Amino acid sequence: MLNSWKPTLRQEQFLSLPDEIFEALYGGQAGGGKSEILLQLPLVREFYKYPKFKGIIFRRTLPELEREIILRSQTDGLYKACGGEYQDQKKRWRFPSGAIVQFGHLEHEKDVKIYDTAQYNYMAFDEVTSFTPYQYEYLTFSRCRSSDVNLPSIVRSGTNPGGIAHNYFRKRFVEPAREGGKVIRELRTIAGRTIELKLIFIKSKASDNEYLMKADPGYLDRMQGLPEADRIAKAEGDWWIYSGQVFDDFRSEKLLSEPDNAIHVVKSFNIPYFWPKILSIDWGFKAMTHALWFAINPFPSKEFPAKIYIYREYAAKREKISTWASNLKILSHGEDLKDIVLDPSAYGHRGDEKTIDEQFADSFGREARRADNDRVGGKLLIQEYLRWAQAPPRMVPVSGYDYEVAMRIRRIGGEEKLREYEKTFLV
Repeated sequence: MLNSWKPTLRQEQFLSLPDEIFEALYGGQAGGGKSEILLQLPLVREFYKYPKFKGIIFRRTLPELEREIILRSQTDGLYKACGGEYQDQKKRWRFPSGAIVQFGHLEHEKDVKIYDTAQYNYMAFDEVTSFTPYQYEYLTFSRCRSSDVNLPSIVRSGTNPGGIAHNYFRKRFVEPAREGGKVIRELRTIAGRTIELKLIFIKSKASDNEYLMKADPGYLDRMQGLPEADRIAKAEGDWWIYSGQVFDDFRSEKLLSEPDNAIHVVKSFNIPYFWPKILSIDWGFKAMTHALWFAINPFPSKEFPAKIYIYREYAAKREKISTWASNLKILSHGEDLKDIVLDPSAYGHRGDEKTIDEQFADSFGREARRADNDRVGGKLLIQEYLRWAQAPPRMVPVSGYDYEVAMRIRRIGGEEKLREYEKTFLV
């Protein structure tokens, strides 16, 4: 049946994982055959012969799904060789037994709800770090299950380092076994019940893919021309060159194993009139002008526990100062703004008669206060505001924060060690 396709040694290792390992991550270097192995697994394992088998393979967006996964399934001939018939309208392969391999995408956070009535024996995420942890866990823990004792329920994923969920997958799969191949036992408390999960990381390399090396022997050499961070991540499969998202604690939806306060998006409500309001502006032309309106809660309570609420956002590229300043004025109409802060770079002379802050004042009708531009302090403060877990005991260096020390730590130990140093100064 599959004489025309033979797995590499790493792919064979991935295919041979016992079904008791619920989650497996295959990844590292670009070119390791991640998409291929996720697509072929239901065929190699002969799941397609079982009438009750249902599998689904996800990519984050529909265009990615169509040009990467669906197209490959149609052109390599293996799905058709197994008797599969592709149903374009439903984006799925159906086999003579009645088995189905579905294709899905999750462009938006809450697209997971589309699958609430479905269940799948096999769930696969291609480029899994492009999905949010919430999307991954919601589907993994609620929709992957079996109704046939002869079929397993397993989740298999592939990815390169990088992406919005880089930190999440590095922490769960890579940090416990950097070279991979080790079964990781993880205790999770979900809905008040503690369960043990088994997961594993299989580290792949492009050089392991003999078919790629034969078809395109210059592939690895060309990757050396990538920007440094991308080269190290994709060409060497290094999970430590990327730090992932800066604010790891941010949640628009909480994970199943997290407490109720692990969320930062709330339903709309009428802001009490006595809450002070602030407008913060980071101006730009090519980069972007970005403005946020904040409401400060002077009396946190059970109903309104947060100290600060962002209630409006404005973003624009290549807009004249008079345009975005006037738009901010219109959006702020009728509001008693206690303060307006503006990026300090807006106060420098750039050859114009008036500085950017002066042009803003002309269009908005009010001057803005110059921000202090303390990037490290600001980042740490936001991380603290977003923190929902209990803060660890603090050992604050007597000498206080030292920029030179921080840069030395970064050079020697990388971003992770720098972050550890910065966290000692959180209030």
